[in-house]
Amino acid sequence: MDTYRRLLYLVTFSMWILLVPCLLLASQEKIPIALIDVSDGDYTILVDKALQELYLYSGRLQIEMFPCSTGKNSGDKEVKGDNRTPDGIYFFEGLLDGKDLPEYYGWRAYVLNYPNSVDKIAGKDGDGIWVHGRDDPLSSMDTHGCISLTNSNLHKLAAYFDVYWTPVVIQEHIQYTDSNTLDPMADSYKDFIKEWLSTWESRDIDRYRTFYSPRFCRQGRYDIDAYMLYKDKIFNKYNNIAISIDKLRIIGAGKYVLAYFLEEFAGDHIRDTGIKYIYMERNKGKPAILAEDFAGITDAKRWLAVADNLRKRQSQEILSFLDKWMYAWETKDVGKMKTYYTDTFPSKDAFFRTKAKNLSAYKYIDVTLDDIKITRSGVYWSVAARQTFTADRYKDVGIKKLKLLLVGDRFLIRQEVWQRL
Repeated sequence: MDTYRRLLYLVTFSMWILLVPCLLLASQEKIPIALIDVSDGDYTILVDKALQELYLYSGRLQIEMFPCSTGKNSGDKEVKGDNRTPDGIYFFEGLLDGKDLPEYYGWRAYVLNYPNSVDKIAGKDGDGIWVHGRDDPLSSMDTHGCISLTNSNLHKLAAYFDVYWTPVVIQEHIQYTDSNTLDPMADSYKDFIKEWLSTWESRDIDRYRTFYSPRFCRQGRYDIDAYMLYKDKIFNKYNNIAISIDKLRIIGAGKYVLAYFLEEFAGDHIRDTGIKYIYMERNKGKPAILAEDFAGITDAKRWLAVADNLRKRQSQEILSFLDKWMYAWETKDVGKMKTYYTDTFPSKDAFFRTKAKNLSAYKYIDVTLDDIKITRSGVYWSVAARQTFTADRYKDVGIKKLKLLLVGDRFLIRQEVWQRL
């Protein structure tokens, strides 16, 4: 019995030795609540005004910490000249070389977009909130509202600053949590954005309105009623709307949450690409859009690269769509093939009755497309290719032309033309 007890003790002790480090790691997980949905390689700057510290994160991993100085007076900025640093989420709009500035600003100054849309709704004013260097020794809370670091530390951070790309989250106290709390939160906001986009594409103005806060305001000109009238006119302007997004990131700032991403809007033959910012608050326990902005990407190199990748991905998606469409054709799966066509495809039912009858005569079918050319006009895509159809002892070669419609994240055939060579 003593031997058994000693063995049981050793096994139990060994298990605890293995388990305790895991429990300690779990209990030590410390992620800023602000980092709701970010990926590794996405850099975020957080400023804790109470601690006078600036943090650089890659995804949810802290990689740098620098002492900083913020406004002489504590609290959120309200009016011009109050010597306070604002609380919120901001982006760099540009930079100013220290050679063109008073010596006080050091090596360089990065201009933040204060006041942002939420600040304007709250009636805040003022401007000139920068992240800048300094030649003088760092002293706590001695700026007029800017965030100041030593020149050497600002040099280290410069590689991570990109226009309209790198968010700067400023808070009096940074709050922390763990991934078990953040991940479900991220999923709920991503689902909200997905449903909002789907409703936008459907042009259902009544349902679309349910995604917005009663306090919504845009550009100081549109309250919720005026904005919905404006959007209803836009909805009625187009027969088809398609919206593609990429590089979605979601950041929190206490009173609101910001989702921002590349947005490609297409309405009939019109297309516009830019950066969309969606500011959300909680309304009756659910996300609600408080404000939204749209910025061009002409001067935003990082976003230009994202837009280029989106276009390449869409072309690859069309090629993948064609492969699936040809496979359904080759396997004579007419039911599946029919799902690749719009409901408005001309004489759709008759077309597929004839297709099913013709295909039933063959045991073997092979379809290839060569010299594929893809062009686009708004939501409409055109595909032209040399098509070779081989079946049993039959072969046919010609030019196949397809008109595709982008519906959400799917391509559908709205017109098909065949010309034998």
